[in-house]
Amino acid sequence: MKGNLCLALLDSVGLSYTLNYKYLKAVLCNTALFFRSKGSMKLYEVYLNRKIKYKDYILLIESGMFMESYNDDASLLNKILGYKILSKNSMIRVGFPSNNLSKVILILESKHINYLVLNKNNEIINRKKYKDNNYNNYSNNVSNLLDRSNRIAKIYNRLQSKIDDDNIDKIILKIEELL
Repeated sequence: MKGNLCLALLDSVGLSYTLNYKYLKAVLCNTALFFRSKGSMKLYEVYLNRKIKYKDYILLIESGMFMESYNDDASLLNKILGYKILSKNSMIRVGFPSNNLSKVILILESKHINYLVLNKNNEIINRKKYKDNNYNNYSNNVSNLLDRSNRIAKIYNRLQSKIDDDNIDKIILKIEELL
């Protein structure tokens, strides 16, 4: 089971399966630190397994009195609904109270985004599929925003590293002219 989970985790972040066992174990251990408990880790396994079949759906998984979602789905929920992203080791998670589920579903339906709701026993309790599904449209939009945000962060870090450089004022002036 751990091997399958590790491969799924590596696949989800685009890493090669040819890495050695010690590295795989380290990735798995670091990933486990992200989660509050073994229960949350199990939810992430459920998410990864279901995401294989339901690629263009937002997956919402019951976790006690909360609903959780991960990775790209978490980014979409953050963008659409403003839910706070919890992030560690390149994995992200969003959670919200279960009593908000009907509100979330209404918003997803208004935007024609496929969704799948799973209970704590990994059973599908609600699903909606649209012929004109907008999941990929929103997903691409969020990816573009994240890419831009990462590019801006890299530029900022490069500028910070050159703070003592004699030419920094010229660079800042050029940036200000563009803005």
